[in-house]
Amino acid sequence: FQSMSKSPIHAMMFPYIILSIIGILLVLLGIKTAITKKQTPTAAEEDKEIIVAEGGILNASLVFGGILCYIFLAEELGFILMAAAILFTLLWRLGTRLSISVLITVVFVPGLYLIFTQLLKVPLPIGILG
Repeated sequence: FQSMSKSPIHAMMFPYIILSIIGILLVLLGIKTAITKKQTPTAAEEDKEIIVAEGGILNASLVFGGILCYIFLAEELGFILMAAAILFTLLWRLGTRLSISVLITVVFVPGLYLIFTQLLKVPLPIGILG
């Protein structure tokens, strides 16, 4: 059998190919956008204001805050508690009924934990539950 170390194709070949394809597509889309974009905005376009939906900034801040909380608190509190708190808060804030938010949180968080730890063998922080 031929040694894998002598082969010109190695494990990092696939990510390099994918990244190259993505890079080429981004460059082509950038060129297309630059060519088709209008050079000067019309008077109507200049008068338009960016309208943010009511609560949009708060919702975006909650998502960002949830990510930061997970980064800093997951080791101490664990995946299950942090994911449950973040998922429930976001579901409830984005308009899901309280009972549906609780149901989704109770079903999906332990399910994700089992998928990652048992099936995929990815270690997740246990925190105070362990």
